[in-house]
Amino acid sequence: MSDKASAQLTKTAASSNVAYVSVYYRLYAPDGPMLVKQPCVPGNSYIGRIAASSIPPPHTAETVKRRILANEGRKEDTTRIANRLIGVTASIFETVFEESALPAHAAVGIPGVSSGNWSLRGGVGRTAESPVAVVFENNEADYFHRVAAQHGGLSPTSVKSSDYLFYHLYTPDGEGVSKKPITTDKPAIGSIPKNFIPAPHSASTIRRCIAAQEDYIYAGAKVFKDIGDTQGYQIPDKQGYLWEQRRYVSREQHIDLGKADSVGTLDKPIVLVAEESKAAGSGCVVQ
Repeated sequence: MSDKASAQLTKTAASSNVAYVSVYYRLYAPDGPMLVKQPCVPGNSYIGRIAASSIPPPHTAETVKRRILANEGRKEDTTRIANRLIGVTASIFETVFEESALPAHAAVGIPGVSSGNWSLRGGVGRTAESPVAVVFENNEADYFHRVAAQHGGLSPTSVKSSDYLFYHLYTPDGEGVSKKPITTDKPAIGSIPKNFIPAPHSASTIRRCIAAQEDYIYAGAKVFKDIGDTQGYQIPDKQGYLWEQRRYVSREQHIDLGKADSVGTLDKPIVLVAEESKAAGSGCVVQ
C-alpha cells in the first residue's frame, strides 16, 4: 500500500463514527462505587468506557456487561455451596437510577454500531454523564479491592445540591456526628453523591452506603423518609423477610433518586437512627 493510500485510510478511520463511539460505564460494589482501571474523565476515577465496536454480537445486555468486565480484568463466578453464592455476579442497569437490571438476553442497540434501541430514552451509555451501571453482588464485602469513595465536604452554595442525597444521623440518645457534614454548625447532617449509590435504590442500599462512609453503627439503622416520618421504611433481612409484618417480600420499595424533589433533599434530609446496641459507647453523639 502506498504512503498516500495509507494516509487516506488513516484519515477515513479517524473520521468514522463507528470505531470511536464509546459506551461509558460505572462499577459498583454493594456499598458504593468502585475505581475503574482506566478512567476516561479527568478528575473522576469512577467512569470508564469501551469502544462500541469492540462489543461482539449478538448485542445483548449480557454481551455488553461481559465486555465491560473484560475491560476491567474481571469475570463473574457463580459458584455456590449449599445454595449459597460464594463467588461474584454482576447486574447491568441502563443508568444507576433504574429500578430493575436489564435482562441478560435483552437485545440492545450499540451506539454507532447497530440499529437496535439501546434505550427508549436514547443516549444511555453514550456519554459520561449517563453511563450504564454494573453492580456487583457477593457475600464478601471486600471480595474486590475497592478504595473508599471520597468526595470531601459539601458546601451547598458551591455545588448542585440536587446531585446529592442529604441525611441526618441520630443515635437513640440524640444527634450523631457525620464525617461528611454539610456545615460545621450542622455536624449531624451529611451528604453523599446520588451516583455513588448502586442501583436499585432502596432504603437498605442507601443505608449501606451511608454506613460505609460514616460508621458501622448505622449498618442496621432505622431509616425514615424525613424527621416527620413516624413509620420508617420497611427493610427486609437478607432472606427477604419483613419481621415487622411477618411476610416475605419479592422486592424492596424503590426510591427514585433521579428526581430533584426525591427524598434526601437539603431541607428534608433522610433520617437514620442507629440501633441502641451498636450506638452504645460509640462516641458518635453530638454533645
